[in-house]
Amino acid sequence: MAKLFSSKEAKKLVERHQKLLDRLEAGGRITENYVKVIQDATNRLVADETLRVLKTVPIEEINRDKRGIKTKPLRDCGYETVADIAASSVYEIALVRGISEDTAYTIHRIVRDIVSSAQKTIKIRLNLDKKTPESTRIVIAVVQYDRSVLIEKACRSLITANDGMISDAIDNLDCAANGLKWLLSFGAGKQRAIEAYEQLKVLLEGEYGQNVQRALTEVEELENVSDIQAWEEFERYPVRFFIFWKALFQACWETMILYMGFLKTWCGKFRMNVSFRRGCCASCADIRNGA
Repeated sequence: MAKLFSSKEAKKLVERHQKLLDRLEAGGRITENYVKVIQDATNRLVADETLRVLKTVPIEEINRDKRGIKTKPLRDCGYETVADIAASSVYEIALVRGISEDTAYTIHRIVRDIVSSAQKTIKIRLNLDKKTPESTRIVIAVVQYDRSVLIEKACRSLITANDGMISDAIDNLDCAANGLKWLLSFGAGKQRAIEAYEQLKVLLEGEYGQNVQRALTEVEELENVSDIQAWEEFERYPVRFFIFWKALFQACWETMILYMGFLKTWCGKFRMNVSFRRGCCASCADIRNGA
């Protein structure tokens, strides 16, 4: 039984399908990638804000409880604020003349406590009037996440609906991708291979192939969201950002606020375009009531 395609063509067809399935698998996990980006960007912003606060805390604060810590030697060595010493190791602190190793451990612990207390007071502010590289990265990532939800669903649906059929066809086509296997195959096996080749080819050229290309193009376009597009979306749907952030950082969302002074002006517009669950959160209630 002669086949109307070469072993090389069969291998190429199989590779194309496997590559597309791999890319769909990656597309089916993109939301978790953007959640991580948001978390990382938020952590960086918190760290920057914490450092800014610590720069206002004089080094003498580590001896506020009169523990007998000499701060003058630290200041003489360039440690003027808590921020200056926060990144130093116990070993580096102990190198300061007049600071023993035990005292260095004490200083390190006190500074760590100060940093922890400072972090609890940090508020994340996404402000249209004061855009920073860090806040812009968060806004872009939230927009990417929001758009990725439907794209991820489309990728998973394509896999669920076609993966079994494609896998079976690839298995049936195996003997045609190898000249020796083809020669040793029986008539029924060859017939299945020929049918599998046609089936895989039709899939790529038909609706499945078009939907895959569309989904994968949308995945690629997610990386092209600009800062202008992201901030415009933030301005249109600020409450969506707040609700998403609250869900993402459930354990510590009280420390995060969206600073949006323009809400009073636009509250009527938001009432028309955004649906609120009764009592979902205090901030939403304030917006709903035009507070």
